[in-house]
Amino acid sequence: MVVDQGKNTCSCRFWQLTGMPCMHAILAIQDKNDKRVAEYCHDWLKMEAYRGRIYGKNPHSAPVPLPIKPKPGRLTKKRRRDKEEQPTRSRSTFACTPSPIQPPSEIDISQSKSIPPTQDTQQVVSSLLNPKKFQLHLMI
Repeated sequence: MVVDQGKNTCSCRFWQLTGMPCMHAILAIQDKNDKRVAEYCHDWLKMEAYRGRIYGKNPHSAPVPLPIKPKPGRLTKKRRRDKEEQPTRSRSTFACTPSPIQPPSEIDISQSKSIPPTQDTQQVVSSLLNPKKFQLHLMI
C-alpha cells in the first residue's frame, strides 16, 4: 500500500472516502511519529466542527408557554369550619367485599340445589376429584 501523508491519500482509498486515516496510514503516521493521528483527520470529523454544527447558537427564540386562561364560571371555595363543627367528607368510601360467585373449580356438584344428590352423582364427583380411580359410569 502506498501512503502519502502530505496529500492525505492511500492506495486503498479509505482515507479519501471517509476523511479518516486507514490502518495503513495510521501505521505510517506512528512510524514517522511526528504528529497525532487525530490531526490527520478531516476537519468535519473533529469535535470543534461537531460542536459548532450541532450545538451552535439557535437563531430562533425560546418557545413561550401558552397563557393560562381562567376557567368559566364562579370559583368554588371551601368555607372555614368552626372548631366545634365536624368536618364533612366530600367523598364516600367503599369497602371491598368478596364476590358471592365462586369459581368453577370450587363448586361442589353434590351440594348443588338443582340436582338432588344420589349415589351415582356422588360416585361421579368422587371419581372426578380422584383421577386415579376414574371410572366411566354410564347411566341408562
